[in-house]
Amino acid sequence: MQSDIAREPRRLLHADALRVPTSFALCHANATGTKNFGQQFFPMDQLETVLGELPSLPNFSSMHTWISQNTLRANTRNRRVSSVILLNAIWVDIDLTHPPKAFIDAGLKPSHGGQGHLTDRDAFSASELLLMDLEYAGLPRPSCVIATGGGLCLKWIFDQPIPSAARARWTSLQRHVVKRVGEIRSGLEGICDWAWPVDSSVSDAARILRLVNSPNPRWGSTCRMLWDRGPDYDFNVLADEILPYSQDEVKAYRARAATFKTWDQNRNKAAAAGLVRCRTASGRDEHDQMLQDEAVRELWTLRFEIGRQHLANIGGPSIGARNSTWWPMATALAWSCGGDQPLLMRNLAALHQDLYQAKGWTWNEACSSAANVLSRLRAGTLYRFKRDTWLEKMGISPAEAGRLQQEVAGSLGHNARRGEWHHGAMGFTKLRDLDFPDWMAAVRSRQAQAGRRSAEIRQTTNEPGKRQQARELAARGLSGRQVAAELGVNQSTVARWLRVQDE
Repeated sequence: MQSDIAREPRRLLHADALRVPTSFALCHANATGTKNFGQQFFPMDQLETVLGELPSLPNFSSMHTWISQNTLRANTRNRRVSSVILLNAIWVDIDLTHPPKAFIDAGLKPSHGGQGHLTDRDAFSASELLLMDLEYAGLPRPSCVIATGGGLCLKWIFDQPIPSAARARWTSLQRHVVKRVGEIRSGLEGICDWAWPVDSSVSDAARILRLVNSPNPRWGSTCRMLWDRGPDYDFNVLADEILPYSQDEVKAYRARAATFKTWDQNRNKAAAAGLVRCRTASGRDEHDQMLQDEAVRELWTLRFEIGRQHLANIGGPSIGARNSTWWPMATALAWSCGGDQPLLMRNLAALHQDLYQAKGWTWNEACSSAANVLSRLRAGTLYRFKRDTWLEKMGISPAEAGRLQQEVAGSLGHNARRGEWHHGAMGFTKLRDLDFPDWMAAVRSRQAQAGRRSAEIRQTTNEPGKRQQARELAARGLSGRQVAAELGVNQSTVARWLRVQDE
């Protein structure tokens, strides 16, 4: 039981691959699930030990147990979106405790008497039908299907975790897959017809879901894995397959949005150039609206993370800057939450607890300061700060903002420019679980690839023109890192060029 109860979380949370301290949340409640709800946070390196000890607890069989689906920051004190540091999967929770009538007629319904749960036979039947429906709807197969006792849970697990800087696109993907599954019309033609009863509220990044192989006292059953033969997915590939638009389209939209400044400055000139800005959702199709929503969330999520990192680096806001920084942070969080007021309030409380409470600022004072943000959120008229204005209110210089952006986007080995997990200079993953002949063949193949890549790099970096450009950029005051990024070479090459010049 100990190894079984830790298997799915270890795969989901990538516990064997993380290189920095992180944590996870374990939540529990009594048999009814309404009283004595509590949560505890543990270091990720203790995952298997903690879960292995759960079955030995005297009341384990009579309590509900849930685990966080995304990885939390080390030493966190709350479970909120702002506490999430790594994103591991997307999921869909299907609640069969109150299914449609056609579903009941088909016999796929947890009984309220007898065993009181979705029987194994019905759970397997429902899961097989659901997998067929997903294939018919053009959705990729999930990594696993779990019977929770009162329903089913689908998970598409990422082959490697992605940092919280990508939360905007993760949110778009999570919401869209929930919407797509909820729109599927299922059943056997001519016999029954229903829509899968998807729980759309289980969609935020800080969500907890039932722990596999833990009891479900409400239904007198065990949360169990029904099917886990699906692959783990590359996040970017999965997003491009499910979402009706690509990341490049979002970037293009943001580039077009930058040209709208011409409209604000000179309407006649903008109209002549064909730059007509639509400030509301009216007149926009669903595709453009989704692009706009993700672009906005991406922008403000990055601003919020930059502000949060800045405040954490300086030990929290100074007493005189509590109100002046709280308001722009609340605005950034409101934009990044996509208009979800309950989600905003939960995460504001977490932000207050982490960075403002120790400065003697009460929660009531924080709510009073954020009242204008909340009223504008309800009215749909949130403030649109320009970048420089927002940085000025946060007390962040442009140079520091650039450094913080690299720190946030590049955390935990994530390469923001390539949008993928960093595996080393040549981008190779670790070789695991290979027999010696296969391992040797893979090593020789990689050595050959590395040799070709090194030759290409030498040919590129030995160009005299680039050496001169590096010297000119350095003379203008650019750092070695900035020069390397500008010319597409590494910092050691830039340092060698400049050192030769000095000699």
